[in-house]
Amino acid sequence: MIILPVEKRIDWSNPPIVLAFLIILNSFIYFFYQLDDQKNLDNAIQSYTESGLLNIEYKLYIDYLKESDQLNKAHDFEDAYANEEHDYLIINLLHDLEFRHYLDEEVTNLIFVEQYGDWLSARKTVNDMVDDLSYFRFGLIPARCHIFNLVSHQFMHGNFMHLLGNMIFLVMCGFVVEAAIGHLRFIIFYLLSGVAGGLLHSAADFTSYMPLVGASGAISGVMAMYLAVFKLKKIEFFYWFFAFVGYFRAPALILLPIYIAMELVQLFSAGESNVAFLAHVGGFIAGSVLIGLFLLFGTDLIDEEYIEEDQSIDSDQEKLNEIYKPLERYNINRTLENLEQQLTHKDDLNLRILQIKLLSSLQQDPANASKVDHLVLEFLSDSDATKLYLDDKANLFTQYRALVESSYSSVQLSKLGISFCRLDDIRLAESIFEKLYEAESENTGLFNNLGIFARRLSHCFEKNNNIIKKNQYNELADKWLDTGSIGFSDGRV
Repeated sequence: MIILPVEKRIDWSNPPIVLAFLIILNSFIYFFYQLDDQKNLDNAIQSYTESGLLNIEYKLYIDYLKESDQLNKAHDFEDAYANEEHDYLIINLLHDLEFRHYLDEEVTNLIFVEQYGDWLSARKTVNDMVDDLSYFRFGLIPARCHIFNLVSHQFMHGNFMHLLGNMIFLVMCGFVVEAAIGHLRFIIFYLLSGVAGGLLHSAADFTSYMPLVGASGAISGVMAMYLAVFKLKKIEFFYWFFAFVGYFRAPALILLPIYIAMELVQLFSAGESNVAFLAHVGGFIAGSVLIGLFLLFGTDLIDEEYIEEDQSIDSDQEKLNEIYKPLERYNINRTLENLEQQLTHKDDLNLRILQIKLLSSLQQDPANASKVDHLVLEFLSDSDATKLYLDDKANLFTQYRALVESSYSSVQLSKLGISFCRLDDIRLAESIFEKLYEAESENTGLFNNLGIFARRLSHCFEKNNNIIKKNQYNELADKWLDTGSIGFSDGRV
C-alpha cells in the first residue's frame, strides 16, 4: 500500500535547492562509487581463494555457526561446500563480521602456530578489501557505532530500486518542507532525523555487525515534518492499494499514528526482512519532535502563506478521479456514464481506449457490442490516434480484425496497413498487405495504394537487413508505381 501527499506543487520562485542537492549527491555516490562494490567484492573473493584461506577457515566457520545456534545456516554452508559452491560460501563468510570478530578474539586457540603467520597476512589483505566496500566503510554497523557513520549511512543505498524508492518519497514531501521551514533548517532536520533513525536501529541490538544503509530514516523524518506542517488541515493524498488507485482528502496528522502502526506491524511480522523498520520509526519520531519544537518556539518562522495557498489538483485530474472511483466498487456502468460525460466535454484518446475496454467486458448486451464495433472503427480511422497510440490501434485491429476487414474498403485497409509499418514488428502490416494483394486484380483503384504499401514494407525490411524481402517488395512497388512520380511525406520513394 502506498499513500503519498500531493497537496502542493513546487514553488519555482523559491526552488528546493537542498532537495536537489540531496538527490544529486545520493545519485552521484551510488552511480560513481557504489557500483564498484561488485568488482571489489570479486577481487576479495579471488584473493581469499588464492590464499587458501577457505581450507583453514571452513571448519572453523561451521563450528562457530553451530556453537552460536545458527544450525540452518551451518547445514546450508556444508551443502554448498560439498557441492563446490565455494563463491557462495565465501561471500557469506566474508560478510559475517561477527565471525571475523570471533576469529580476532580466539585466533591463537584456533589456528596452528605454523599456519598463523601466513594466515594473518592473507586475512589482513582480504579484510582490508572487504572493509573498503561502501556499505562496510560508510554504513552504520551497530557494534561499531560512530557519529560519522550515523551521517554517512544516509547517503548509501543497497541497490538502484532502493535509491529510486527513497528519492521518490523525498521529492514528494521534501520540497514542501523545505519551502515551509527554509533551506538551512531543512538540511539540519533531515540529517538529525537520519541520525535518530540510525540510533534507534542500533539500540535494538548493539552487538550486531550487519551494516545499515539508506536515507529511509531521514526521509521518514521529512514525512513527519510534512504532516506536522499541515497539522489538521485537510490535504490531498494519492493512494495505491492493489487495483485501487485514486485521491482522497484527510487531515494530515491522521496519518501519523497510522504510519507508525504500519511500521511496527511490519517490524514484528516481517521475519528476516532486510528493511530497517526501526530506523523508519526513529526518523519519523525525530522529525515529529524537531518540527514540534520548531512550531512551539518559532511559529512565525513557518511560511504560512505557502502552506495556505490553494494548490489543489486541477479540474481535469478531479474529473479523472471521478471516472475511476466507481471501478473500486466494480461499478462498470457508473464508470461508463462518467466517461460519456467527460468525452462530451473533451475528447481524450486515453479515455476512448478505456471506454472500448470497459464496453468490451459487457458485450453480452447486443447494444454494447454494436457500440464497441462503432467505437473501434472510429478509433482506428482517427489520424491523431495513429500518431500517438499506434500500439493500441494494432491491438484493437488484431482483436477486431474480422470486423475491420468486413467494414473497411480496400483503400482504408491499405492506409491502416501502411501506418502499421511504423511498428517494431511489421508482421501485422505484412499480413494486411498479403490480404490486399490477393484482391488487387479485382480492384484497379487499389494499385497506387499497394505500390506505396509495398515500398514502405521494402524500407522496413531493408532496416531489418532482410534483403530478399526488400527486393521482393521493391519489385511489387515498381509494378504499380511510376517510379519517381510518387513520394512520401518524409521524402523517401
